[in-house]
Amino acid sequence: MNYAKIRAAIVFRLYSTSNKYISYCLLPKMFEKLSRLIQKKPFAVVAIIALITIIFGALIPGIEMAPFDVESFTPDDDITAAQFEIMDKFGKMPVSVIILVEKDRESAVSPPALRAQFNFTKQIYEAPAGLSFMKTPSKSGAVPKVEYVENVLSVVSFINSFTQILYGQSLSECNDAQIELVYNSLKTGDFSGLMRSMPPEKLSEFVNSGIDMSEMQTIGAKMRETLKMLVTPDEDATIIIINLDPDITPPILIDISKEIVHIMENSRSESVKFSASGTGIMANEVNELTKDSNKIIAISIFIIIAGILLISFKKFSYVIISLGGLLIAIIWLFGTMALVGLDFNIMYMAFIPLLMGLGVDFSVHLFHNYRSELRKGNDPAQAIVASIRDVGTAMFLATITTAISFLTFLTANIPPIRFFGVLSALGIVYAFIITITLQTGVMYLLDKNRSPDQAFYGKKHKTRKKEGTLFLLDIAMERSAHLVSKHSKKVLCVVGVVTILMVLGAGNISTTFNLEEFFPEGVESIQTLEKIQQEFPFAGMNDQDYILLKGQDLTTPEVMAGIAATLKNAENDKLVLKEDGIPIVKSPLSIANAALSLDKGLTTKLGISTLAISEMDHNELKTLFDHLYANVTYGKDLKTVLHRDDVGNYDAALIRIHSNLMSAGRAGADLAADMKILSEEMNGDLSYYGEEVEGIVTGPHILMHSVTSAMTASQIRSTIICLLISAIVAMIAFRNVILGLITLVPVGLAISWIMGTMYLLGYSLNIMTITVTTLTIGLGIAYAIHVIQRFRLVADRTGDAMEATMEAVKHSGGALFLAGITTIAGFGILVISPMPPMKEFGIILATTIFYSFMSAIYILPILLMYWGEYRKRKNGWIISSQSANKR
Repeated sequence: MNYAKIRAAIVFRLYSTSNKYISYCLLPKMFEKLSRLIQKKPFAVVAIIALITIIFGALIPGIEMAPFDVESFTPDDDITAAQFEIMDKFGKMPVSVIILVEKDRESAVSPPALRAQFNFTKQIYEAPAGLSFMKTPSKSGAVPKVEYVENVLSVVSFINSFTQILYGQSLSECNDAQIELVYNSLKTGDFSGLMRSMPPEKLSEFVNSGIDMSEMQTIGAKMRETLKMLVTPDEDATIIIINLDPDITPPILIDISKEIVHIMENSRSESVKFSASGTGIMANEVNELTKDSNKIIAISIFIIIAGILLISFKKFSYVIISLGGLLIAIIWLFGTMALVGLDFNIMYMAFIPLLMGLGVDFSVHLFHNYRSELRKGNDPAQAIVASIRDVGTAMFLATITTAISFLTFLTANIPPIRFFGVLSALGIVYAFIITITLQTGVMYLLDKNRSPDQAFYGKKHKTRKKEGTLFLLDIAMERSAHLVSKHSKKVLCVVGVVTILMVLGAGNISTTFNLEEFFPEGVESIQTLEKIQQEFPFAGMNDQDYILLKGQDLTTPEVMAGIAATLKNAENDKLVLKEDGIPIVKSPLSIANAALSLDKGLTTKLGISTLAISEMDHNELKTLFDHLYANVTYGKDLKTVLHRDDVGNYDAALIRIHSNLMSAGRAGADLAADMKILSEEMNGDLSYYGEEVEGIVTGPHILMHSVTSAMTASQIRSTIICLLISAIVAMIAFRNVILGLITLVPVGLAISWIMGTMYLLGYSLNIMTITVTTLTIGLGIAYAIHVIQRFRLVADRTGDAMEATMEAVKHSGGALFLAGITTIAGFGILVISPMPPMKEFGIILATTIFYSFMSAIYILPILLMYWGEYRKRKNGWIISSQSANKR
């Protein structure tokens, strides 16, 4: 006896029976019981939904805006971990407001221009009357006039420090000749002219104030380099960098930035023009744009969907019920966000059109089936039961597959994308629950005492006068589908050719990630930032990337030799910024070399050899770096590239490498390609730093490249998983492998078409559009399920594939057309968003819905017809043998 075959037969029988029970018994009976409960206690259902809505609504004001920065979107990987370790050991990335000062008449550094800048800065921060290189600086400390300001870096800060010491006057009190003399001395690094111009008593006081005159040459060199960062070569522009507390929270950062901008606007001058940029200023503009556009988009969507529903159903009650249900689903979703402590970020702007576009589909299918039952002469109670029983199953399957498609975002290693997937899935489930309970309950309360005609047309109508718009659409859909079926082979050939061309185009789409893309053209802070990046490439941290070295002790010859090799490798890098062919790099090695070069007697003073640093032994290196770490001149700089632990060991070092990405004005796909090249170059620069020392490349541009790589991997992974799970669910639901795979055909076509369309439109995959493939599956599969479910019911009843196909299109076509139009309107309204990525997202999703509808109504029926005819020839029946026996 073949026990293996027996076991296989038993398993197959159990599988078939269980699936049959689920498809034909469990779900319909479950929804029928639900409909009876709603009929018995409609007020209780409405009251429970209202109570939950009130609770969620009370929580919504607690939602805050998430920070608008790269770190919010970074993946969970070693590069991100290294970036956070740098922030922990070397301080967080500077939080700054940068003021761009441009000449209005003469020069940005003319005495009148400098006075205007000084008058502005002293309203922000009043520096101490002393210099960093003085042994006994003035005890009068800095006075921040604006809270959270730590220091101000500007030309006038340096000039004022010198005028206070040299002349006993602030910059604004000095004459033009004095200001020009100080500025020129700082620009050249030569202070001899200043010394000669000082009155004898001031010179004596200056010399006796504790200045280490041996360090004047070092100070002059540093001043000269600093001014090159702050002033353009033609002196037409300069910048004022206002550094804030790195631990400042996003809401406070926005408030402080607004205060600084207010002071700037009140500091107008005839000599210069001020403009501002910075994280807080841009975040505030994004927040304001988000709030404003959300209001406009939400109101517009409501109006458009209300108009479409009213034209289609000609009943205000249906419009109010549908929109009310959508509003409640949105309240539940945002209430859930507040409950779990999630902040609102830029991606979540898509929730309103997403929920309204998908949620209205449920209402349309429910209303359509309900009115179909009323047309048959069933009273409202019977129509409610039939609608929930028949449409409920298809809606449930659509909800499950759509939610699963969103949940595949959990495979992404970018947190906002994961949360977007979970919240989207939750929103769809909420919309389904509200439709199947609240909306049916309210419909029953409104119609329970009416006749079928009165429920269909309204109280004043006693007879059927005309068909509704939706039923005319059903007929139009049936006729067009019949025409397509007559030329099915030609249609499939054309579709095949178009799909191949679209797939070829889709392969050339690039992935980009740049938060500046979210700003509309003409935003002043972005224009200012672009000018700063082009004119002042050394000014900020945005054009720096890092190599982090980690080990127990980094004061070894191997580490120093490794850093030297890395700097040598960087000379050949295309995107590393260079001066006279030498990479602009800051590292422990470069600071130590500068110190030894400027102070020839330092080796003798410390009792160390005069060998190259990479050739010194461990003890000599430890002595050298201990001295520099405590040195007034070098200590502050060294601490930005070398970390000392609590026991005095140097356990981390940084190689800060300047790049020319932003200053080159690159954007979009070009910037993404350059970031990839920079990442490859810097990883290629890594050298051997010792057996127990690890080198990791990270930094703003490396993080952005990491985000784009993670986005691409996430898209591929989530799409594959989503297709597999959707196929499995469809196979189980329809109890047939081939039919389950056919369900995915319209979705696959829509994905290839939309990706090809994106290429033709010149769109890239960004933080918004990267979700398009998975969203296409989630949105499109619902259309296919409705058509296939109706096909199965009719084919099982009649055994005629052609009749089942036409009936499926006729019954579902009008509802799907209306659902498609409302969803397209929901996403299409995003074209009025001021943010370019949101416009693209709206256009892409609206086009996706159109493609999904077309493939479900015109391509899918052809495949179902061929499949049904094949099943009929092979088995003598299409869906089940029991139905064939009954016929």
